[in-house]
Amino acid sequence: MKGLTRLIVGIAAPLFLVGIVLSGVGWAMGAETSIRVPTGDKQIYIGGDSIGLSGWSSASGTDTGAVVDTELSPFTSLEVELSIGDVTVSAGETYGIRLDSGSRALKYSLEDGVLKVWDERPAGMQFSERGGSVEIFLPDGAELADADITSSAGGLELKNLRAGTLSVQADLGDIIVDGLRADSAVLTAECGTVNLTGVEAEELEANLSLGDMAATGLVVTDRLTVTNDMGGASLEGELGERVSVTVDMGDISACPSRAEQWYGYELSTGMGEITVNGKQRGAYASQEGERGTMELQSDMGSITVRFP
Repeated sequence: MKGLTRLIVGIAAPLFLVGIVLSGVGWAMGAETSIRVPTGDKQIYIGGDSIGLSGWSSASGTDTGAVVDTELSPFTSLEVELSIGDVTVSAGETYGIRLDSGSRALKYSLEDGVLKVWDERPAGMQFSERGGSVEIFLPDGAELADADITSSAGGLELKNLRAGTLSVQADLGDIIVDGLRADSAVLTAECGTVNLTGVEAEELEANLSLGDMAATGLVVTDRLTVTNDMGGASLEGELGERVSVTVDMGDISACPSRAEQWYGYELSTGMGEITVNGKQRGAYASQEGERGTMELQSDMGSITVRFP
């Protein structure tokens, strides 16, 4: 029996770990997923909004109180760094902030025109992690010199934001940007999607590890750079003078607003088909252009380009 027990445990443990990983990936891609594992009168729970143990004693120190301040002094720099939680930055009537703490207490400070937001892990043993939320408001027309927004586990959403330089990173969660204006913007998603609508920038860079990217209404004047390890990239609008898209596993779709002869392009795929304006071009296609450059490469996936 001891040998049989060891065999069963040896098989069950890896399967349980795989289930945890797949549940996390599914949550990041938008699915409603959870795992509940009974252990006697206790339970292990892994879900989209929390990870923890029920029926266990813990000194979690959870603070779920909300902090609202709609009369902040103007600020020109924004720094947000969360371990777990969602972040939204949008237009409002005044400078303001709302913090809804989860397992970790959310804190903020405003000094010398710099708004900083972070979370603090409570003292004592922590068996449960539930994300909070941060909402930051700027009056219509306000512009930040720079913004740096990071969440290790949580979604990030920006609405009608104006910034000189922007850095956004979501390790486990989606990035949604609507109506952004920036000189330069760098978006990083380790496990999650990137969705852009009406983004204007001189330089735009998006780096994804696991998840799709979709961008419509782009207005990039100089350089557009996209890399994706596992997931597709769909781009539509004014894509810039220098376009570089590299995907290891996934399809690329590009619909630039400029005519085909304007771009000198090089398109290549290791395993897939290239289609330009409805015509199949094999695994490699290139041409000389008037001014711009476009390099699209997919190791495992098709490339579709449609010029006006």
